[in-house]
Amino acid sequence: MTSPKILAILPGVMPSTLIYIVKPFLRLQAEGQIRLRVALEAYLNSNVVTWSDLIVFCRNVEPRYGYILDLVRSRGIPYIYDIDDNLFEVPDQVSDGDYYRAPERLALLTEYLRHASLVRVYSRALKERFLPLNANTVQVRPTLDWSLISPSCPKKASDRVKIVYATSRRDDYLFPIFTDALQRILQDYSERAEMHFWGFQPAGFQNMPNVYFHKFEWNYDQFMRRFSNAGFDIGLAPMLDDSFHRAKTNTKFREYGACGIAGIYSRASLYTECVSDGETGLLVENEPAAWHQAMQTLIEDIGLRERIRQSAREQVKKLYSQEQFQQEWLQLIERVLDQSRKQSGMGAPRALEARRVKANLPKRAVPSNLGIWREKLGRGIELMKGGEFQRSIFNSRVHMNNLWWLFKVNVLKHL
Repeated sequence: MTSPKILAILPGVMPSTLIYIVKPFLRLQAEGQIRLRVALEAYLNSNVVTWSDLIVFCRNVEPRYGYILDLVRSRGIPYIYDIDDNLFEVPDQVSDGDYYRAPERLALLTEYLRHASLVRVYSRALKERFLPLNANTVQVRPTLDWSLISPSCPKKASDRVKIVYATSRRDDYLFPIFTDALQRILQDYSERAEMHFWGFQPAGFQNMPNVYFHKFEWNYDQFMRRFSNAGFDIGLAPMLDDSFHRAKTNTKFREYGACGIAGIYSRASLYTECVSDGETGLLVENEPAAWHQAMQTLIEDIGLRERIRQSAREQVKKLYSQEQFQQEWLQLIERVLDQSRKQSGMGAPRALEARRVKANLPKRAVPSNLGIWREKLGRGIELMKGGEFQRSIFNSRVHMNNLWWLFKVNVLKHL
C-alpha cells in the first residue's frame, strides 16, 4: 500500500506549526510513512490541493484565505485541524488579541472546526470547549525535540544560582505576578543569585548588577540549544487560571524539565495537571509572599533543587517523546483516511471526481496563482508610495525567507 499524500497548509512559520506539524511530518516522511508537501496559505498553489489524500491545517483563521477551506471541502478531501490555543477567548491583555477576536476570524475558525474530519488539541480544557462543535475532537500530549537539548547539565562558570524567565511577549502581562518577590530576592541574595530575562526587558531591572538580558531568538531550535546549555538552576513560570490560559500547553514545564531546571509554577490548572508539588516543581499561589518563599527555598535548599531537576527531567523524558508524538500523528492520519474510505465506499485513499461533494459553501473568490503574486507586488508598491520604505524592505525579506523555508521543506526535505 502506498504512503498517504499529506498536504499541510499553514498560516506561517511559527513554533506551533514547526513543533507540532512540520518536524514530526518530515520525520514520518523520512521513514517512508507519508508523502509530504507543505504550503503557506499566502503562497498556495491550488493545484497541489488536488494532489493530496489528506489536508492538515494549524491555527488557520485568516478570512483572506477562506477560499482554501472552500476548495478543500468542495473536493471532498478530509482534513485535520490542529490547534493549541482557545482562540475564541483571547483576553484583552494579549498583544494580538484584537486580531483573533475579530468576528470574521471567529466565524472562519468555527467553520474550520465544524467541518474537520478530526480536531486535534493539547489540553483537556480545549477538548471540552471544542467537543460541542465537533464530536471528533481528540486530545494528545505535546512533544519536545530532545535532539536540541544538552545531554547533561553544563558546568557553571560561578557558584551563583541562576534564575531564568523566558517569554516571547514584549509587553509581558504575566511578569507582574512575581515582580515584587523577585526584586526582594535579588536584593537579599545579591551575591548568591542572578536573574536572566530571555526575550524580555522589564522596567526597573536594567541597572541591577546581578540581572542579565538575552535577546529574543526567532529560531526556536537555536533558542532551545542555547537555553539548554546555559546552566540555569531555577525557572519561573507564572500563569493565570481562566478559560484562555487553561487551554494552553505546558510549554514551560517541558522546557524547564528537559533542561534540568527546577521550576516554580503558578498553582493554575495548566500546571497542577502535570507538576507534582515538591517533586517535579513547586506550585505557588499568585501572591508575592508565595513566590518569594519558593525562590528562597530553592536557593537555600540545594538538595531539593537537585531532586526537582532530576525528577522533572525524567518525567518529561518519559511523557513527551518525539517517537510517541509521531506515532500518534500516524495513527490519527490512518484513522481519518480509513473513515474517509468507509464513507466513500472506496478502497483507494481518494478518487477526486468520485468524491466531489455538494456543499453549501460561502461564495469566496478563488484567486489565480498569478493574482496572488500581483496582490503581493501591489501591496509592496503601495507601501513604497506611502513612504514606508523600511516596512517594505522588511516584508520583502519575510517573503524571501518564506520562499527559502518552503524550498527547504519541500525540496531538500529538512529544516
